[in-house]
Amino acid sequence: MDNNDIKPTTIMLIAGGAVMLLSTFLDWVSFGSGDFSIGANAWETDGFGLQGIFVAIIGLAVGGGVAVRQFGNVSMPDEVLGFNHDQLHLVLGFAAFLIAFG
Repeated sequence: MDNNDIKPTTIMLIAGGAVMLLSTFLDWVSFGSGDFSIGANAWETDGFGLQGIFVAIIGLAVGGGVAVRQFGNVSMPDEVLGFNHDQLHLVLGFAAFLIAFG
């Protein structure tokens, strides 16, 4: 693939994966008011278990996979578990949505 032929969807997938990864470091839940406030992000496994880590892994898989495919000289299979790349990104994005907002 030519690096000069970058599609907007490719940029959106890479940026979306990066935003998904960065969002795991922000507070997902916070309680309190005024000077007293308690917050928890995705990496604090006491409240969320492994759910936040799964969201980070999905963000890395989508963004990193698209970046490696676009900018690296890596050949990837056309299908993974019977899904093409567009379908796989949709399924992983929907799974991350359900994990984060569920």
